[in-house]
Amino acid sequence: MGKRAGRTTGGGKGAYRTMKIAVLMDAPLRATLLSEKTMARLAEWGEVAVNETDKAEKETVKQIIAGADIAITSWGVPQLDKEILDCAPNLRFVAHAAGSVKGIVSDELYARGIRVVSSARILSYGVSETALGLTICACKNVFAFNEEIRNGGWVEDYSVITELFDITVGVVGCGFAGSHYIELLQAFGVNVLAYDPLLDEAAIAAVFHEARALFDQLKAQLGDSRFTICSMGMSHDYAAAIAEGATIVRVGTAIYG
Repeated sequence: MGKRAGRTTGGGKGAYRTMKIAVLMDAPLRATLLSEKTMARLAEWGEVAVNETDKAEKETVKQIIAGADIAITSWGVPQLDKEILDCAPNLRFVAHAAGSVKGIVSDELYARGIRVVSSARILSYGVSETALGLTICACKNVFAFNEEIRNGGWVEDYSVITELFDITVGVVGCGFAGSHYIELLQAFGVNVLAYDPLLDEAAIAAVFHEARALFDQLKAQLGDSRFTICSMGMSHDYAAAIAEGATIVRVGTAIYG
């Protein structure tokens, strides 16, 4: 189940006991997320109980978390509801080795004052770097080149290739991943149009205004009469989008919930 070491926690009336750390994700996932070095470091802090099965079933989680002070969760771990938390009355901290904690948190968890931290910021670096790589591949038309080379040829039409410099990239969502992606783009001299539903009304209007201006610029450059659709805005901001010149808005949430 784990190892014991000298780290202890208070047990009441001056007594001390070894702190227990419950690693709840299934064994295959644990192997990809937590290195042997990381597991050894955890063992320096107390008794480490791990899930040796290939699934994080609720009954298995209840057994592993029993008496734990700290729980380490990830994808596939069930919600830490009252039934599970009752098995760990000393639980004080949950470290989620994944992004959103939506799948594991519960009202009961918060009611007990248990602190929760996630790996969203750390994971966002890999996401934003992947997005940058795909952006470069799209501009360089890498996939078309790959297909031509596999067929023994070479791409002759270089008009399908562009540099990143001075292109305009739209970014929807400026959270951890979005903001880091924007930061990475700065090295290439890219123009960024950013949208985030948490922006205030003035900032939202400014984004739509810039998007409409870009639409008009592209329409003039292309000289294409079919270039008539400017789609921007959703249920929570469609009024601002229409005011700035949207011809199509997406309001499915407002209609269907």
